[in-house]
Amino acid sequence: MSKIEVDTIAPQSGTTVTLGESGDTITVPTGVTLDTFNSTVTLPDGSVSLDKLSATGTKDATTFLRGDNTFAAAGLNGWSEDGANNNLLPASASAGIYLGVNSATASNLLDDYEEGSWTPSFNFSSGSVGYANQVGTYRKIGTTIHVQFMLQINSASSPSGNTTITGLPFTTSAIANSESSAYLGITRNLNNNYTNLRAYTNDSNTIIQLPVNATSGGFSALPASDLQNTTLIFGNATYFTD
Repeated sequence: MSKIEVDTIAPQSGTTVTLGESGDTITVPTGVTLDTFNSTVTLPDGSVSLDKLSATGTKDATTFLRGDNTFAAAGLNGWSEDGANNNLLPASASAGIYLGVNSATASNLLDDYEEGSWTPSFNFSSGSVGYANQVGTYRKIGTTIHVQFMLQINSASSPSGNTTITGLPFTTSAIANSESSAYLGITRNLNNNYTNLRAYTNDSNTIIQLPVNATSGGFSALPASDLQNTTLIFGNATYFTD
């Protein structure tokens, strides 16, 4: 092996020095420092592997090399990538994101989103009904719930008592007097033709109330005896949960 000892290698012309040729291997022994201050060293792709770098931290598929020669997590702490879907997945199901602020402010934390289906049903004291359609969907953003529903009866066997719609996907807020109005898009084929059938939710249950004859003096619940085998009701509601 030949050995050349020099203090400086300078180009004969220009500013480029080439060491070796294509296919050559140039070895820098352990303990030798390559000082590139005010200079640029260009290496071909794949010529240096990360395990040869004297960086601190853990080198693996989830980290990257920072400018200060340390390995850091590639992403947000406590979050990971959901495979090929490229969705962020928190380690804790209660984790969320603060919106509209640059500090951790509880009232600005969005920590829940969900959408799905639920099964609405008419509820009353006695008797029964069968359904041609019994459909409900919901969307939950934080503590706000929006539901849609459609109930269509195809058989009725002497239903009686006060009628409500049950099965809301989340319990309404426990705050006293926290009623929320609901909207009925169509009511069809009741035994009585009500012009003021309404709907609302109240606290601490999974029920939509169905009041009729609402006046300044009060109201009464929809009688179950008004349900028949062609009754159709659909609507939606927005309410809060705790």
